[in-house]
Amino acid sequence: MKNNYIYLLFALVILSTTACKEYLDITPKGYVIPSKIEDFERILNDGSIFRFLSTDIDFLSDDYYARTIDPANYADNVSNRLYFWRKDIYATQEEIKASFWAKLYGSIYQFNAIINNVDNSVGVTPPRAAKTKAQAKFGRALAYWYLVNIYAKPYNAATAGTDLGIPLVVSNDITDNLPGRGTVTETYDFIIKDLTESLSAMPESATNPYTISKPAVYGFLARAYLMMGKYDLAAKAAGDALSFNKKLIDYNGVYAEKVSTTGVPYIGVKPGVTVFTDHLKVPENIFSLLYTYTAGMYNQSIAKTTEQLYDADDLRRVFFKPLVETGKPWNGIYTYMDQFIYVNPGISTAEMYLVRAEARARTKDLTGAMQDINTLRKSRIKADKFAEVTIASETDAVKFILLERRKELLFKGARWFDMRRLNNDPQYGFTAYHYFIDGTSVAIEPNSPSYTLNLPESALATHIPQN
Repeated sequence: MKNNYIYLLFALVILSTTACKEYLDITPKGYVIPSKIEDFERILNDGSIFRFLSTDIDFLSDDYYARTIDPANYADNVSNRLYFWRKDIYATQEEIKASFWAKLYGSIYQFNAIINNVDNSVGVTPPRAAKTKAQAKFGRALAYWYLVNIYAKPYNAATAGTDLGIPLVVSNDITDNLPGRGTVTETYDFIIKDLTESLSAMPESATNPYTISKPAVYGFLARAYLMMGKYDLAAKAAGDALSFNKKLIDYNGVYAEKVSTTGVPYIGVKPGVTVFTDHLKVPENIFSLLYTYTAGMYNQSIAKTTEQLYDADDLRRVFFKPLVETGKPWNGIYTYMDQFIYVNPGISTAEMYLVRAEARARTKDLTGAMQDINTLRKSRIKADKFAEVTIASETDAVKFILLERRKELLFKGARWFDMRRLNNDPQYGFTAYHYFIDGTSVAIEPNSPSYTLNLPESALATHIPQN
């Protein structure tokens, strides 16, 4: 990828507190619309356009433990607001520049510029234009999926037709009038439309997981349908993604028994194993996203309640490392990643097995659900301890699959969205907690308004009301 090329075509898209009338707070400065088809293709091949998701999404999850926050004396900053589940996370102009809102709408601006201009580019042919436009629609759908799942209420079929959605901007002309927020249903309809329309011109395979292809589209359709509770469609889309790639890494070949410098035994990555260190090396990656912070959740602490969900023979513990603090005994806390890896919050085969398993269980195909979950677990549990799971109850099967989902997708940008869709479910709902060093905690209750973040104040207008 030519990491700097995009900046020759578009200047950095930045946030301005005076620009809400122009592009939802996004002011592109000095951008140049590319003229050649190759220019548009390079934009999509540059990782910057998809680097719009921050690890703030993992700081919101109940899997994260902020080991240094004193609830009686803490600074008012983004990290602490996230941990206390405030609705207003980003306050200052500098904070808002790094917010989900600014990053995602910044990328949407660029996707729209591609969609609206590629047909008239120099050297274009209909097939190349169609492919480029399809890939940009995929990117736009991704960005809107994250926006609606951060700044709108969780999808509820009974209320989605009236719940406030997200402004659906399709123009890259900042002089155009902005649309209103619409509804959650309208936002999801737009996302599904962009994804399904992109399929016909999308290549069936990709040279690397950063390149958009049909299985990536099917993977995000599976996510969208799962969030909407359309389980039959989610199962089909996940199966379509797996029809292109069903590979899983067998963790039995990558782990080693280790001992920390403080004498604590743990399971880590075998010396010399580098499969996790590069997205290009991970056969499970269908479509790779990078966090805005390259290291992701590296060295962040895992909540004890989450760590205790993993059996001793669960080889997903290769990503855990006992916290070592100089001159202090081990306090039972693990940090994320024994070895530095590039975590993929994008689409993977493991996630598709989980989506299909849950969707099958919820549509009473328990045999198919258990096949999927056992396929995944066989590659994650010590070989001499693995036993196939058989569950005859739909409720018990879904609970088991949701637990596997939480363990498999730890710190991969998934848990907060699962918390949103499940928190008030009559069968699978819960109250989530963030814990403090003094043993106290803060809770986020079912139906809490904190599950929906507030829009930046400077983005508000008469037709763009606050949550």
